[in-house]
Amino acid sequence: MNILNAIEAAAEKTEIMHAEQTVHNMMEVERTKTDAARFRFVVGAIALCVVGWITASVLLQARKYPIHFEFWKRHAFVIPDGKGGVQNSPTALSGEGVHQYTMYQAVLAQYYTPMHSFLSGLTFYESLSPQGAGFLLKSVGFFETQEKTAGKLTLYHWSGGARQSLAHMLFECPGGWLSAGTLSGDMTTTQKEKHIRRNWIESRGQNIWFDFFPNPQTHELAFFSVPCIREVVDKYETCNTKAEAFSELYALYDGGLCAVAASAKGTESAADLFKKMFGENASVRANCAGVAAQAALNGAMMSGMGTMSMMEMTQLSSNITQGATNAASFNAGGMAGILVLSVAASIAGGITSSMAAKERCKAR
Repeated sequence: MNILNAIEAAAEKTEIMHAEQTVHNMMEVERTKTDAARFRFVVGAIALCVVGWITASVLLQARKYPIHFEFWKRHAFVIPDGKGGVQNSPTALSGEGVHQYTMYQAVLAQYYTPMHSFLSGLTFYESLSPQGAGFLLKSVGFFETQEKTAGKLTLYHWSGGARQSLAHMLFECPGGWLSAGTLSGDMTTTQKEKHIRRNWIESRGQNIWFDFFPNPQTHELAFFSVPCIREVVDKYETCNTKAEAFSELYALYDGGLCAVAASAKGTESAADLFKKMFGENASVRANCAGVAAQAALNGAMMSGMGTMSMMEMTQLSSNITQGATNAASFNAGGMAGILVLSVAASIAGGITSSMAAKERCKAR
């Protein structure tokens, strides 16, 4: 009898152990499912945040650089009128230059280089160096705020081809805008400058870049001090194809500002490139309201993602410490809690970052 009781007790104990093991296994499965669901939720939320941040950052550039984007909005509808002014086009036109950068691309390449490199890798954009992008921004920012050139930048200046800018007139002989004549090789520097000065002054109206350089009629020294013009005078025989093929000035007439930007070298800053092409110093200043908006977006992004990641790590650590029972209690309500706290952190981070950025911008 005692033996039977012992057998029955052992059987009951085994059944209890099996039951407990079954419950434990079910809870382990539940924890695994919960962990996987939470992981998918967090990864999906972070991916959505990144996509949203990239999209919003691109769109915010128009607010940070209003002068540049006002030009960009109208540039395809404005062309030179052949008389030194501009005229409107009822339809959008296209530049014939090889490189066709956009203003959004220029801003991203200058200030968000990794993002631009990523988008270029996906073939959304043509490759553009930060130096080239900075040159484009400086050019538009400078000329759109100068009394002599405000409103005169057009599609042809941005990315026009040789046909659109009458590039063949630049070194034509005789009478080319930067040509000293067929005998320029036998002339002294002073004689060459005299002929070039006369031809350049006569190019007013047809020459789309006339107003963007010093006028030699009133500022002869400044005109011949512009490095890319000085290069033509000193280095090239202007009645042969070398000047057209190798002079840096010619890029402005065969591809516009985009062509110059595409040729930017890594060792040359955007300021140096602008100085070489136009003989001026130029800077780019962002609108403080736009800077604050961008900082708010960045702060919200970092705070929200940081909070979400921290809560995920905390929950994972709790699961390991407390076991399956704690994991099973994490449900959709827990996910909602992560979302709420992350949103709250994003708002707080956005406000704090925006206020700090605005103060720094005003203090410049």
